[in-house]
Amino acid sequence: RDPSMTLPVQVRSVAATGPTPRSSGLGRSGNGGGGGGGGGGGVGGVTILGYLGIVVLLLLVLLLQRTVLAQLDIPFGTPDLLVVVVASVALQTGPGLGAFTGFLAGFGADLLSDHALGRLAAVLCIVGYLVGMLRQDAERSVAVPLAAVVVGGIAAALLFAGTGALVDDGRAGGGLLLDRTLAAVLYGLVVTPFLFPAIGRILGVRPGSGGRPRRRRPRSSAWRSGVRR
Repeated sequence: RDPSMTLPVQVRSVAATGPTPRSSGLGRSGNGGGGGGGGGGGVGGVTILGYLGIVVLLLLVLLLQRTVLAQLDIPFGTPDLLVVVVASVALQTGPGLGAFTGFLAGFGADLLSDHALGRLAAVLCIVGYLVGMLRQDAERSVAVPLAAVVVGGIAAALLFAGTGALVDDGRAGGGLLLDRTLAAVLYGLVVTPFLFPAIGRILGVRPGSGGRPRRRRPRSSAWRSGVRR
């Protein structure tokens, strides 16, 4: 059989299905390309607009802790919701953005407190980095985010008491340290099931995606894949 006789058939097949679509670097790094996520570029797979939502959430949580929750008679004292937010962000974005979020949250809390400036910023920065290292594990089981947030809260209480000993401030130790540890366990288990998925929606992170944002499939690509089938 003459091989040249099969050439027109191959050419017609390629013309009917169209060329293979090339992947775009913008589509991998964020919602860009045909995704239409908004907010331009991003850091660590999170769009700028999505992270601005986290910054607003941090401000709201900080004000809520300092005003409303501080006036209530809650067992074990005021819950530290900032740690829950920082740990939830870190679990869904990784150690780099987790540490940065912890620094922002802690520095904001330092400005409204009477302790040495930078103590809580350093503590939450460390907690955000360490919890962010569990991002891949958090996708395998629902129990991992719960355990990570609780352990992060306990670590924050211990580290804050430790930094207090370095600057001769023992107010965070003793009975208060015990109350904060118990509060980290109790409120971490109660709040995390609601706050963790809400933060994921703000960030636009898809469950089980390794911290990648949600993407819309371009219509042209979907049409071409349908043709191939």
